[in-house]
Amino acid sequence: MPHKKFLIIHLSRLGDMIQSLPAVKLLKEEHPESEITYFALEDFCVPLRGIPWIDTLVAVPSSDIKGISTEDTEIDVEAFDRLFQRNPELSTQYDVLINMTHNRGSSYLSQRIKAREKRGRIFSKENEIVMAGNWGKYLFAVARNRSDNLLNLVDLYTGMAGVRNRPVECYLPTDPSIDRQCLDLLKEQGFDADRLAVGFQLGASKSLRTWPPERFSRLGELLGERLDAQIILFGSEHERELADQFHKSAPFAFIDLIGGTTLTNLPSFLKCVKVLVSNDTGPMHIAAAVGTKVVGIFMSTAYFRITGPYGAGHIAIQSNYPCSPCLDSTVCALPLCGRSILPEAALAGVKSALGMEVGPMDAGNGADLYKSDFGGNGTLLYRRLGGENDHFLSWLRSYHDTKAWVSQTLWNKWLGLEQDFGVPPFSGDGGEMAGILQDYQKACLSYGKLYAQGKAACRNIISEFRKPRPRREFIQEMVVRIEQTEEDIKNLEGPLAILRDIHELYSTETEFCNFPRLAHEFINKYDKLAEVILCFENRSDQIRRSLCVH
Repeated sequence: MPHKKFLIIHLSRLGDMIQSLPAVKLLKEEHPESEITYFALEDFCVPLRGIPWIDTLVAVPSSDIKGISTEDTEIDVEAFDRLFQRNPELSTQYDVLINMTHNRGSSYLSQRIKAREKRGRIFSKENEIVMAGNWGKYLFAVARNRSDNLLNLVDLYTGMAGVRNRPVECYLPTDPSIDRQCLDLLKEQGFDADRLAVGFQLGASKSLRTWPPERFSRLGELLGERLDAQIILFGSEHERELADQFHKSAPFAFIDLIGGTTLTNLPSFLKCVKVLVSNDTGPMHIAAAVGTKVVGIFMSTAYFRITGPYGAGHIAIQSNYPCSPCLDSTVCALPLCGRSILPEAALAGVKSALGMEVGPMDAGNGADLYKSDFGGNGTLLYRRLGGENDHFLSWLRSYHDTKAWVSQTLWNKWLGLEQDFGVPPFSGDGGEMAGILQDYQKACLSYGKLYAQGKAACRNIISEFRKPRPRREFIQEMVVRIEQTEEDIKNLEGPLAILRDIHELYSTETEFCNFPRLAHEFINKYDKLAEVILCFENRSDQIRRSLCVH
């Protein structure tokens, strides 16, 4: 295996960074002789120190990138110059650069670093932001179309790393000596190693994503009554107010570690609990990374499909509110979706995570439970548990899940993932599936016609320029037709919303030039996207035949 130098840039929050570790581990397994440099924020790098598959960890203080991790139009070049001076690793020549961060500053940083191949969000020569690689395009596109995607962020990062998707375990090793220290500290506070231990992560990076403390308290009562469980609270000192509310409503004894852990020992503490019930936040991903089962509660802007805990056997509880998950631009001041998730649903989630019999799963119809496992192509899947569709909200979630299954099956070929046809992992009758497939076929026809229309106009321009005396008015007419085609594509409605964003990302790669050369650039773009449509049409036929067999 040839020696290669990889640079991974991840200037995002703790949870996203933890979710990148399986990809890093797989990259090292496939390129054992290569050198992997990981460039990240110092505040969140502590758990990464000593990880054997990261050769060089560059931890950058937040103060050093405060002026560059921005979406502002103007780039502070001097701030980047200082960053390069303080971190000589940025001046190294790399074989592959993978930017897993999605802000303007990281894009400019990626453009300045020397690398033979670049993946993810980068600046082009014309200072346009482009997404290099199919996986990078897909990740950026699904950020605005989350409900049509089934792939976990771990699998998206793995694709960006260019390695084969497959299950990864034990991707955040801990220090045995710290493990023993944490266990001893817990025992001093009354921890019983022979009893079931369940952890509660009360807070989240965004307050709107926090399940009400009184719901956690009621869950603790149920766990004590039904499973004789001991409860341990986790969280930073900033979450003390939530802990105080929990204290007031909890009629049982528990261990309070709020403000008593650090990023150095938190992984070891989380190994001491059998299950962590958590909001969507960094500690949830740390728990999954060290092998602890997780019951994740997803509300407001949190959506389990992308940021759910990675690994088999975890539980995600997603609100059934029709508007859930909401976008950052449309989030409620006081999300009711969190209160739709009942403690009884979380209790069922804990039982399922422990491998216990749960019985009929209703969850109050305000939420659905999903359990994680790995599919035949090595990616993580969350399958809906039980639940009847005789309630509108539950039926609507099931319908959306089935629609997302169709969408993902279509996109997998383009991403290079193996296909795994068969019965969809969601409930829904044959007529429902047939209607969804028909909607996708109509969308494919609409896009296909527009691509053909755009290519025809481009060919007319090229043909006209070959004449001794090109007709300027005719060329201008064709340019207007191309502009209208682009506008029509941008305004298309229907189930292929991801493709609309992929189209836009391909447009950013179009080279700045004049006609007739620009017409060739547009034809190249339309051809690539027409191939996607053809692939979708073929896959739709295969799904239909597969369902008929089953």
